[in-house]
Amino acid sequence: MSSKSVMAAILNPPAMTPLADILGSEVTPSMESDGAAQGQTVKEREYEIYGKVDDLAAMKAGASRYEYQEQWGMPADFGKDAGIFGSIRVRMTRENDDGESKYTQTIKEKQPDGSDENEIEIGESTFSIFSRLVPNGLLKTRYFFPLAGTEFELQVDVFNQPDGKQCNVVKIDLEVPEGVTVGEIKIPFKIEVTKVIRPGKKSSDDSSYVRDLFQNHYEFKNPLHVKKPAGEPETPAEGESASQDEQVPA
Repeated sequence: MSSKSVMAAILNPPAMTPLADILGSEVTPSMESDGAAQGQTVKEREYEIYGKVDDLAAMKAGASRYEYQEQWGMPADFGKDAGIFGSIRVRMTRENDDGESKYTQTIKEKQPDGSDENEIEIGESTFSIFSRLVPNGLLKTRYFFPLAGTEFELQVDVFNQPDGKQCNVVKIDLEVPEGVTVGEIKIPFKIEVTKVIRPGKKSSDDSSYVRDLFQNHYEFKNPLHVKKPAGEPETPAEGESASQDEQVPA
């Protein structure tokens, strides 16, 4: 982030969007606990907020930190007819431009009030193998915004294609402690909200909106799955790898 963009954010602070204008003054249910032990299953309950940000540069300038994420995921829905389904994903995370890459695997099982989530650390080789097998992936930068007067923060995802083109419809994950009145929270940048999904209350219309957004704007096709012209080897050369993020939104 350039010093010029930081100074611009200080001199021209972005507009604040009160969540009361979006959610009303409802009190939240209990949310995902912080600091889950390695491999421990936790209950994830969070708000998903999607919205259009016309000035991505101004939004980014107000973030306290950011991290790059490359994610590959697939649905686990063989038991969907019986009400048992979820997703499996792997993710590479790198904080800022020069941070160390970390790799995780996450399994989610959908529940009526959210998801049961289990996450473990994995090695780069496991990430690489999984990424080769999955048809679609995601690339994104996650920006973190501390919320004034609280101990928690907004996580804002900006998705981009392998060619660097970014989508200005961002995804906000908001995990709020039990009993907090969300209407008191303000989004610290200007956004035109297009969809809000409350914990455990995703409707068929919500699912259709998110599916369209991911399939047509967020995800990209795995380049390793493109059939090679006749005469070229079908398998990638040793050492080749692909990049991808998360397929099944939660």
